[in-house]
Amino acid sequence: MADKKEKKGAKGKGTTDKGKPETKVEEPKEPEIPDGPRTYVVGGWSSIAAISEATRIADPAIGDRVAVKAGMFDECVEIAKEGLHLKGVGNREAITLKKGVKASATTCSLSGVTVIGEVEVEKGNLALSDCAVAKGKHGVIIHATANPSIKNNTITDQTIAAVYAFPRSRGTVEGNQLVGTGAEQTVGVFADDSSTVFKKNTISQQVTGITVQGQCAGLLLQANNISDIGGTGIHFTKGAAATCKANTVESCKYYGVLVEQAASPTLEKNTVSACPVAIKSGCKPVLKHNQFTGRLENANEIVNEKLEPTY
Repeated sequence: MADKKEKKGAKGKGTTDKGKPETKVEEPKEPEIPDGPRTYVVGGWSSIAAISEATRIADPAIGDRVAVKAGMFDECVEIAKEGLHLKGVGNREAITLKKGVKASATTCSLSGVTVIGEVEVEKGNLALSDCAVAKGKHGVIIHATANPSIKNNTITDQTIAAVYAFPRSRGTVEGNQLVGTGAEQTVGVFADDSSTVFKKNTISQQVTGITVQGQCAGLLLQANNISDIGGTGIHFTKGAAATCKANTVESCKYYGVLVEQAASPTLEKNTVSACPVAIKSGCKPVLKHNQFTGRLENANEIVNEKLEPTY
């Protein structure tokens, strides 16, 4: 009897019939959502299939970001939340936004993707970098009061302008490749009474490299490289008074620089090779220390403190 009692007692609390500890089965818990910044991944193996869904649920106020993996996204991406940052992960050629981008937030960014259509900066300070923008009427549109940073992008195959800057727009457009199709009427940059700064861009295969019209107070063209142009490299018209400094212009079919319709830009330390520079009647540009290897038309119209052989 004692042996039986001992065996019965051996099966104590928390043991099985075989004397092994019982395995406690706990109910699964819902994953905790951290209070800090999160990265919402779109595409790839993510359950989030649309960029618009990620931008809707992201909270930039706590540092949330959106990372976009390879895929074709058939949507117009709107960047309207303050502080929203979207970044492509991997090869930008494999990340395609098929219906363009509209940005209106004061602080926001987009990088590392391919955009088919237009990037429209309606207002605010979009930072656009390391993107490819292709096949729209325009590449980047800068509206009045907008002040974006457009840097190190490839903007190609537009039917009108790679960059179009509206009156009262500002911003910096720097280090971009603006490549046209060579089709009639295409222009690398069209600035209409804008104060945007255009620096270190490479512009090619356009009918016109840069057109500047309207007063454009504060507009600066600096250290741009313009070549293989079907018409005019830089065109100042309709009273344009911008500053054009240290640009290189070559291989233009008609003019390297054309100044007309009461324009009065300041041209300083520019190099224009193998194409003429034309100053039309009634224009009073200021020329300092430029190098023009082609002919200079209407040199008597030039305002210069000291007219030197290099103009």
